Amino acid sequence: MTWPTVPTPLDDWQQAVRRLRHLGMSVHVDDAEKPLRYGQLLWGFETHDSMLGIAWDWREVMPDVVAIADPLSIVSNACFVDEEGVAVDDAVRMLCLNTAVYQLPWQTAVCAAKRKMRASALA
Repeated sequence: MTWPTVPTPLDDWQQAVRRLRHLGMSVHVDDAEKPLRYGQLLWGFETHDSMLGIAWDWREVMPDVVAIADPLSIVSNACFVDEEGVAVDDAVRMLCLNTAVYQLPWQTAVCAAKRKMRASALA
């Protein structure tokens, strides 16, 4: 399922980032010998008549240290437009998306889910 594109003025993006909420996450284990985890995250919020979302892959680089798997593969249905309503180029789009991910407390959610999974495995 894909969400429809949401025109998003650059001037409104920071306000939109503050509205983003954690909507979902997947967590997988690399392999049994090195139990590092990886997964995907989805953050978003409801706009006037649709959802605006941002999603990316994450990877545990060492126990309890997580990072964006590929900063250039962040996806969103936001279509960033300038003050004239013209879509911005890909470099500006990626800068906006990476800045948003940097501002979100996503590492906390990932680490909490990992601790919960580890506790369940020990029980």
